[in-house]
Amino acid sequence: RSKKMLESPVDLVLDHPGIGDVSRLHAIIKCWRGHDPTFWSARIYDTSGPSGHGAGPGGGHTGGGTTVDGEPADSELGTVLQHGSVIRFGVREMWTFEKAGMHLRSEGAEVACNQAAANSVEDPCLFRTLRIPSQAVDSALQRCPTWISLVMVVLECRNEPDEPP
Repeated sequence: RSKKMLESPVDLVLDHPGIGDVSRLHAIIKCWRGHDPTFWSARIYDTSGPSGHGAGPGGGHTGGGTTVDGEPADSELGTVLQHGSVIRFGVREMWTFEKAGMHLRSEGAEVACNQAAANSVEDPCLFRTLRIPSQAVDSALQRCPTWISLVMVVLECRNEPDEPP
């Protein structure tokens, strides 16, 4: 979108060298989560009307418009974006649609998530219990500010300190 009509939290400004500033809103990209929370879908909707690839004299490029992998983006149904799709805004601006995580996960978090998934199908008879053996343990449990710290205290009291929370 042009800098003059920018909505900063959601708009992407295309102002790389040689472009200056685009003149209008080119397209809308919509993303949503599927039935599986790890699967996302994305579509791009062209808002610039009949322009771009194939709209020029002799089927050439008129400038403007939005294309995905060389095909004009649909303005009503949208065009599906897949990993590796090349999106072209106007004549010079080309982008590749890629998958990237919003937050990097540590190796320890991955191990803990895998363990939690395994524990979710664990037999309830095998769950651990802790009878608070002393005033010191009771005091330590009451001072725990987070769930992780509580789990660490419980595991230490059960002599299982090496198990990830």
